[in-house]
Amino acid sequence: MNVKVLRQDEYEAKVDGEKTTATMLEVILDPLAGSPPHRHPGPLCGYVIEGTFEFQVEGGPLRTLKAGDAFYEPKMILHQVGRNPDNKTRTRVLATIVHPSDAESLVILEPQHEQASLSTETFDAPKSLSSWSAKSSSGEDVPLQQLAGNPFVLAMFRGHGCYHCVEQLKALEQAEENFREQGIRIVAISSESVIEMNAALAKKPLPFTVLSDIESTLAKSLGSERIDNWHGLLIVDSKGKAHALISGSAPMMDCEKILATTQSLGLTGEKLASHPIGNARLSSLIKKQAAESPETCAVPTTPSKAAATQTTPSNLTYAAQPKPLVPDLPIVGLLIYDHVLQTEITAPSDVFSKHSEDGKQMFNVITIAASYDLIETEEGLKLFPDYTFENAPKLDVIVVPSAYDMSARVKDERLVQFIQSQNGNTKFTVSNCGGASLIGESGIAKGKKIVTWIGGGKDLQESYPQLKVQDDANVSYVEDGKFLSSNGNLASYISSLELLEKLTSKSHRKFVESYLYLERLTGWDKSRSQPE
Repeated sequence: MNVKVLRQDEYEAKVDGEKTTATMLEVILDPLAGSPPHRHPGPLCGYVIEGTFEFQVEGGPLRTLKAGDAFYEPKMILHQVGRNPDNKTRTRVLATIVHPSDAESLVILEPQHEQASLSTETFDAPKSLSSWSAKSSSGEDVPLQQLAGNPFVLAMFRGHGCYHCVEQLKALEQAEENFREQGIRIVAISSESVIEMNAALAKKPLPFTVLSDIESTLAKSLGSERIDNWHGLLIVDSKGKAHALISGSAPMMDCEKILATTQSLGLTGEKLASHPIGNARLSSLIKKQAAESPETCAVPTTPSKAAATQTTPSNLTYAAQPKPLVPDLPIVGLLIYDHVLQTEITAPSDVFSKHSEDGKQMFNVITIAASYDLIETEEGLKLFPDYTFENAPKLDVIVVPSAYDMSARVKDERLVQFIQSQNGNTKFTVSNCGGASLIGESGIAKGKKIVTWIGGGKDLQESYPQLKVQDDANVSYVEDGKFLSSNGNLASYISSLELLEKLTSKSHRKFVESYLYLERLTGWDKSRSQPE
């Protein structure tokens, strides 16, 4: 059964003292499909457009309605039977409910049916879902590997037109913080199209991922066709293997029981500071005044305009989805945070995102931040990250940029710990400008040569005596083993191009340099821009 909202009209006058809305629905029932016993918070008028409809309300006879027949349900009467008895053709019904505008649900399941219709199946051997993928809000494929890393609850629902399903989404939204406390993500997957999904999320954003699986690939990977017509909820471990399935004609609403089931399976983890995947609501961005003596990479001695401005976006939401990765390509991760100096991330992005001469992608280039909140660079560019600290993949290269004020950054334990953990995976760790302070604070480059912003070497050496700080007045770029560093700003192109050559070839570097018109900057003066 599929339910779609066709329109909603709010009455100007109150009915029985309540603000009232009329909602028109289209109900499509596949052969032999039906609804569980339920009630509506207002009177309903229905009309059969196509097929056959078996109908019975509490105290009334069982009726078989054909196309052209109409029916009526009083407010809160029990609708005992509503089904398509035909095993070959579908049924279409048009229904209008007049209900209080603040009604929490238009379909109220009978408690005993809701309880009886659910079953929990624990798998003897966890089922791998590695072949499964779904569509993100942007229409891109999201393979299971991008969701793994923490245990997660995967709620399968028919669509936003199913009021049972909407109630489950509300319950999960209210309990989302409790799930995060146990280190568990929430992911929802719908059988509606990406367009339908996005239209619903634009009206009601959710703090967790919502994906589209219109082809029911998940149900097929489970070998369970009944998921197509029933609600299902999978409990999945951090490696992407399903341990239990809760399913039935009604959705699972008892979030405490879901958490208890994950705990009994031993699948809880460490607390998640913020949900790593989701349709994140954006909070207001409060910009603090820069420090009296900000660390600088090039010239500024007064607080920047961006740092002194308070920006408050209104009603902004972001359907946060991890950026799809091309398998087997190296991953270059660019750290970003508020007031980051943008050239130090745009330079490596510019260099590593260029394709080969024959048009092949060479690297996965991603941005990473503490959460999926909006990031504003020092220069005012607004960015959304591709990944967070919690769901970022293992990096081949990590690029650590700078800000004018690094004092707050080196005190950010999560940021420092992320650099430490990823350094264990990387082939190369790059710092630009004051990013060298984060390298020093993380303790990953003891005894290594490093350079920082012009004029910052003395302070860096005093703060981190374990580093071999080079003369920034004469050195723009330093390489020591896997650690590369630069003065930042446009010198970030130097570190990026040097690393590009190491990871590819001298010929590819020259191709990228020509692509960037780098030779036009070499020895440039104003006279070269004047026509003869």
